[in-house]
Amino acid sequence: MKRFLIAHGDKFTRRTLETAISDLGYRAESVQDGLDVVDRTLDERPDAVLLGLNIPGAGGLQIARTLRTLQTTKEIPILFITDNTAESTRVLQAALAGVACLQAPLEIGRVREQLMRLIARGQTDSPGAPQPTSLETLAITDPPTGLFSRTYILHRLAYEGARATRYQHELAVILIALDNLDAIVKRHGQRGADAICMDVASLIRRSIRMVDLVGRTETAQFLIILPETGGSGGAAAAQRLCNVLEAALFYVGQKPEPVRVRAGVAHLSQTDGADYLALFAYAENALQRAQDSATLRIIEG
Repeated sequence: MKRFLIAHGDKFTRRTLETAISDLGYRAESVQDGLDVVDRTLDERPDAVLLGLNIPGAGGLQIARTLRTLQTTKEIPILFITDNTAESTRVLQAALAGVACLQAPLEIGRVREQLMRLIARGQTDSPGAPQPTSLETLAITDPPTGLFSRTYILHRLAYEGARATRYQHELAVILIALDNLDAIVKRHGQRGADAICMDVASLIRRSIRMVDLVGRTETAQFLIILPETGGSGGAAAAQRLCNVLEAALFYVGQKPEPVRVRAGVAHLSQTDGADYLALFAYAENALQRAQDSATLRIIEG
C-alpha cells in the first residue's frame, strides 16, 4: 500500500490531506516535528512527503533540502502545501528537484490529482539527481564531510535507543578518533586535514551496513550507531573499521598520509533500556581510556 507522510502546522489542512489519501486507498501518517520527518523518512521510505513551510523543530524548506541531500531519501517526491502566493514563491525559488507545490484553498479533487502525479513521479524519476547544498542543511549535516552533524547524530542516538528499548533490541555505538590529525594539520594545514577527514568519512560510510548511521561529533571524532547489534558485534565492527582505516592511504596532493585511530565501544542490552541516553558518554569514556593506553587500540565501555 502506498504511504504518505504529512507534516503541516494546520490541523484542517492535515485532515484534508488525510481524507484525500484515504479516499484513494492509500495510507496517511502525520508527524508533528521537523526532525521526526527526517527520522521517519529515513527509516520508512514513504512514497511521498507532504510538507508545510512552518513546522516545529525545523522549517519545511530545511526538511526538503535535507531529504534531497541524504542519499537514501533524495528521490522521494515532496509536495508543499502553501497558504498563499508568497509561500509558493519561496518554494519555487528554492528550485529543489522532485518538489511540487499546491496552494490553499485546498479542493479534494485537486489534492487527489496532485497525489497521483506524485506517485507517478516517484515511479519514473531517474537516480543520480544532483544533491543540493545549503546553509539550511547544516543542522543535519556536517561540512565538509557530509556526515550527520553532532546535533543530529546524537538526536538519532536517542531515537534509536528509544526504539531499541521499545522492541527489546540490542544497540551498539562506536566512537572513532583520528589520533594523528594534529600532526596532519601541522604538515598540511587545515585544508589538508579537512581533505583527510572527508576521505575518512567516505571510507567509513562504505565500510558500514546500510542500516548503520555515522556522524561527526568533533573535528577528529566519528560516531557510528549500529542498530540491533550487541557488544561483541560492536567490538568486531570497531576492529574491522580500525583495520580498514589504518590500512588505507589518504592523500594530500600527491603525498600519501596514513592515519592512526583509536575507538571506544558501548552497547545497550535488552535489559538496560533506561541507559540508552548514556551510551555516548560510555563510548567517550572508553575512547579516552584507549587513547591513554600504550597498547590497546579499542576498548569497550
